[in-house]
Amino acid sequence: SPPKADAWTLDAMLKAAEACYKAGYPFGIGLGVTEDNVDTAGAIFQSFGANLVDAKGNISVKSDPVRQALEYYKKLAQWLPPDAPAWDNTSNNKYLIAGKGTLYHYPNPHNHQILSVAAQPAPPKIAVQIYTQAIPTKMVVRFMQGEPLEKTLAWAESEVEGFMRT
Repeated sequence: SPPKADAWTLDAMLKAAEACYKAGYPFGIGLGVTEDNVDTAGAIFQSFGANLVDAKGNISVKSDPVRQALEYYKKLAQWLPPDAPAWDNTSNNKYLIAGKGTLYHYPNPHNHQILSVAAQPAPPKIAVQIYTQAIPTKMVVRFMQGEPLEKTLAWAESEVEGFMRT
């Protein structure tokens, strides 16, 4: 039968992640600081319209879309492998090949700055710095490890402000 792409929503992804985890084959989505991990976080952030810096270069960390993305990621992270925060660019591949997991996300490597941190069509220069410092995945890990959401957002806003001063 044809694929049912319309049924593949973020909620469906959470349900599938939980089911696969409980079956012993968690999703192979990493939370590390390398490109694959940050690109995946960027794609999920973008699905909520969440940007750390908007197209005009304004810091937008403390926005409802960023909060929603972090809340979603926290729910998803409980169904990921326990070592996901330590994953590098090869971990998801090795995980899948070893038969330990099911789904993994391989983002478009040619659009990472746009997908990850800023509104299209062109990100501000600060977006590249935010991306290379893995702020989105660092936010997810801090929050999923129990840091209060507002404290995580304040940390990220401070990091972005620091980049803007340099």
